[in-house]
Amino acid sequence: MDIVLNFEVASTGHFASAQRLQDGSAALQWRDDKTQAGQILLPQMLALSLAVFDGRPPQAIDARLRYRLRDDQLSLWYELVRPDRLIADSFAELVGFVRMASATSENPDPLLLGWLP
Repeated sequence: MDIVLNFEVASTGHFASAQRLQDGSAALQWRDDKTQAGQILLPQMLALSLAVFDGRPPQAIDARLRYRLRDDQLSLWYELVRPDRLIADSFAELVGFVRMASATSENPDPLLLGWLP
């Protein structure tokens, strides 16, 4: 959260180097045109809270923070860790919700799962 609240970009600066630290995080060295310099520490992992299906509550998922330093320009992105599990778990939860909401005393399990040949 500290990165999100304190990340500020100066348009006249550039990133000089990146170093992978022992704990998996990254240290980025930056320098601006007025001889000021600094270091930004990027964590290896982020914890996100995403709603997989519209109208459903968000679920926690880990993401790896990725970066690329090319021609003094920094690019940041993230990659979700095992998004297939998040989707499968969310779908199973949604199926259970629909199954409970549509059950009657005559037909306690009206939901059929499968495919047509």
